Amino acid sequence: MGFGSILVEDSAALTKTVIESILKADVRCVLAKGWSDRGRVSDPATGADRSKPEVPLPPEIFSVKAVPHDWLFQRIDAAVHHGGAGTTGASLRAGLPTIIKPFFGDQFFFAGRVEDLGVGIHMKKLNTSVLARNLWEATHSERMIKKAAVLGEQIRKEDGVGEAIKAIYRDVEYAKTLVKRRGKMGAVGSGHGIGTGEEDWEETWTFVGEEGEGDTVAGLGGKWIPSAAAPVAAATTTTSVGGIVERRQSLRAKGMGAEGEAKGKGKQKA
Repeated sequence: MGFGSILVEDSAALTKTVIESILKADVRCVLAKGWSDRGRVSDPATGADRSKPEVPLPPEIFSVKAVPHDWLFQRIDAAVHHGGAGTTGASLRAGLPTIIKPFFGDQFFFAGRVEDLGVGIHMKKLNTSVLARNLWEATHSERMIKKAAVLGEQIRKEDGVGEAIKAIYRDVEYAKTLVKRRGKMGAVGSGHGIGTGEEDWEETWTFVGEEGEGDTVAGLGGKWIPSAAAPVAAATTTTSVGGIVERRQSLRAKGMGAEGEAKGKGKQKA
């Protein structure tokens, strides 16, 4: 169990919650307390440490500072973490039921995906009752354990590095075309007085895998959702996990869409 290098207001309270949850769920834990190392509070005048004393750990919890995921995850029954791309990839690759408590960014995406696939739990609240219940389920649910094992086997069969290299070479060429198009649009906008050369971007994410798998959602606020048959789309930074995510961008001159036309009509009336 570990939540990365997060900052918390009360590290002692978080440690206490973890301890109580472990004891309540009746499990054993290898704990990486990244939050404790960054919770030091110093006196402004003297520089003395005014942090709350660390909560002593019971025998059921073994504390570590750093340990290789690929080595550790082969020796445990479930993983609890913050949902970073690399950590999520490591726990799924190992075939572990994965409990994720996200804090920011893409961690929420990964938490949702492991839960949707039935291989883990998206923990929305971090308290003793919720964490203890999730720990018990992750270590006792035969359905979740079996699904996680199947997904792990599938991921281990993939050539993640090879797929990443292909994606890089493919997307570099595509990115070059976008740069050229953006430059041309800027020149046109400046020449005709319809803008300052700035553009609006619309992103489209497409899941490229087996035929018929995945959906495309356009717009910056869109959420990419693969079909039920498609496996998780991003378990590591170098593993495709059943397909490649291809990013496509389309460029529109500012003010040329429906919203721009409405603004233009308003100006004409004025």
